[in-house]
Amino acid sequence: MNPLNETDIARLKGFARLFLFEPQAQDLRVEFTRLFTLNVFPYASVYLDAEALLNTQTTARVQVAYARTAFEPDPALAIGAPDHFGVELLFVTHLWETGRAADEFLNAEVLPWAGIFLHAVERNAHEEYYREAAREAHAWLMAQTGPSDWTLAPDPLEADDLDAVVARLITPSRTGLFLSKADLARIARDVNLPLGFGDRALMLTSLFRAAGEYERVSNLLGALKAEAHAWNEFYAAEAQEFPAGANIAQNWLRRTTATLEWLKGMEQVAV
Repeated sequence: MNPLNETDIARLKGFARLFLFEPQAQDLRVEFTRLFTLNVFPYASVYLDAEALLNTQTTARVQVAYARTAFEPDPALAIGAPDHFGVELLFVTHLWETGRAADEFLNAEVLPWAGIFLHAVERNAHEEYYREAAREAHAWLMAQTGPSDWTLAPDPLEADDLDAVVARLITPSRTGLFLSKADLARIARDVNLPLGFGDRALMLTSLFRAAGEYERVSNLLGALKAEAHAWNEFYAAEAQEFPAGANIAQNWLRRTTATLEWLKGMEQVAV
């Protein structure tokens, strides 16, 4: 990757601000909260770790990288966890501005989840402002990709009861897809099922139980297959459009392909 000029650094800081700060316009402030607080969580650990929670091993690894260069996120940001997407971008600009190489951090910590996160933003955003920002940030970051041997960790866990099935489906690193609350609400409407309240796990659990009660399990599994297929197409296109980042995209593509086969197997049992 070539060193960035001042224009590149300013652009990267601009992307960081988009994901860190509420805009002044009221409609965009509402959208910011709906997107990043309620639906598409901007933290690496949610996408990369098997727990899909904040402050797990990915967070700790990012903190170590920050500490090596005495980088500290501004306490006023109230970011929730240091592996926030915007903070990671600011750290990349910090590395460049202090004459340090940023390639390793970009390839190991940012790019592995940039695609899934930014595509989730694009899919969930109601405002074109955020859809366009996600597309631009994704294209810019993928253009910086260098050789990478990154791999998703194997998924050794079986999903043989409802709790395990739900846990797998809401964990991006296990399925290759991200299901937001808005996605689950849309699926519920598509298959004409009631949807409960709570976090994503509770919502998806209620969907499966309602599907069983109304004899629409096959319909629900079909809708989930459609979600997995859409993500599968995204990763395939990403690998083709950005050859330098193909290894990362293909890791996620293999995961969504496995998820499709798993859902097909469940569908056959449900018939």
